[in-house]
Amino acid sequence: MRLLFLLLIGLLGLGVIPISHAAPLPKAGGDKTAEKVEAIKKALDKVGNFEFSGNNLGAVINTLSEDYKINITLDQATMNFIGIAITEMNVEFKQRDVKLRTALRGMLQQYGLSFGIIDGGVLISTEDMIVYRQLKQRVDINVENSPLNKVLKELSQRYAINIVFDPKLKAKIEANVSLQVEDVQLDSAIKILCEMAEVKSARIGNMLYITTEARADKLHEPLNPSGVPGGPFNPGPGFPLPIAPGGGIDGVPGVVPAPGLEKPAVDPPLGVEKRAVAPAPPVVAPAPPVMAPDR
Repeated sequence: MRLLFLLLIGLLGLGVIPISHAAPLPKAGGDKTAEKVEAIKKALDKVGNFEFSGNNLGAVINTLSEDYKINITLDQATMNFIGIAITEMNVEFKQRDVKLRTALRGMLQQYGLSFGIIDGGVLISTEDMIVYRQLKQRVDINVENSPLNKVLKELSQRYAINIVFDPKLKAKIEANVSLQVEDVQLDSAIKILCEMAEVKSARIGNMLYITTEARADKLHEPLNPSGVPGGPFNPGPGFPLPIAPGGGIDGVPGVVPAPGLEKPAVDPPLGVEKRAVAPAPPVVAPAPPVMAPDR
């Protein structure tokens, strides 16, 4: 028995018998991302007093960014697209002893806006646009034989997204998965990881619910990042919004500018002469043949 044990140890050491192991998500850059997200969450949970009367939202956001030492930005492209003028957004808000996140939600609610943690900062936009931008973050993943739920929990913490697991699928969500990819969209990576475990994600509000494919298809809510009724990814009756294959406007892919918002013609590069195109000559119909009179 002792000889057999020593032989087994020797084979393991030589690599003859492979050892299955779980590799963590990449640490290069990943830990910094997680640290930034954690710092922002702590700032959002700080309690303070907030009193604004008629202050422009842009000025309020600048004040909060400085006071709480986090980067808060307004998604001006989306707001312009849905017809919200930032210069006309004045804040009437007064609360004491509340968290920053609570104050922000109260200020933004009157304009139908929300906020989320994206790329090391806080973005203010429509809720669907925030979820869209979060899921389109570029990520690197290097995992081998790791339980699906563990991998997705780490992604959830690192990129500030909410992931919930169907408790009825314990065996599948604990199945081991392996994936090595670089610079891919977060939602694409999640889809592949779920496919490996024979489950699927459904977007419900600002959450991803990991469940069976049939239940996911039933519960999934299409994204409408523009915030316009019938906007991209969710066309609705009464608001025809043309979709252009491969087109886009202000960061919203596939959206054609509404009438009056068309982008101006682009001048040619410097050094290239801009020449007018001569109109085509008019097409003259040939005269009918002259027939000699019968004699």
